[in-house]
Amino acid sequence: MIAHRTQAKAEQLLDRLGEIAARATGENLFSDIDALRHGVLTTAGQWCYLTPRLWRAFEMLEKHRGSPVDVDRLAAAVWPAAEPYAENSRRQLVLELRQALAGTRWAVKTWRLDNTAYELVAGHPGD
Repeated sequence: MIAHRTQAKAEQLLDRLGEIAARATGENLFSDIDALRHGVLTTAGQWCYLTPRLWRAFEMLEKHRGSPVDVDRLAAAVWPAAEPYAENSRRQLVLELRQALAGTRWAVKTWRLDNTAYELVAGHPGD
C-alpha cells in the first residue's frame, strides 16, 4: 500500500516536472495528447478525438494547467465574438468535455470562486 502511494506520488511529480518543462519550452511533452488530430489517449490505449469546439476548450484548459480558467475566459476561447451562445451552453460544454475525457487520465475540476472557473488536472486511474 505504501509502495503504491509512493509510486503514484513519484508519477505525479514527474508529470508536474513535464508540465513545467513544456511551459518553459512551449512544447507538449505528453504523449497522450495528439494536437494535430485533436486526440487524447484513453487508458485503454485508444484515441478519443474531440470535436473542434471541445478541442478549443481542452486546449485552453491545457494551456493554463495549474490554474483555474474563468468560465467567461473559457467561453471567449471557444466561441468567436460574433457567434452567439446560450448561457447554459458553457455548462453543457464542460459536461461534454468531461464525458469525452472519461477513460483518459485528464479531468476537469470545478472551482467556485467569485465566478465559476475550471481547471484541467492530470491524474492516474485509481488516484
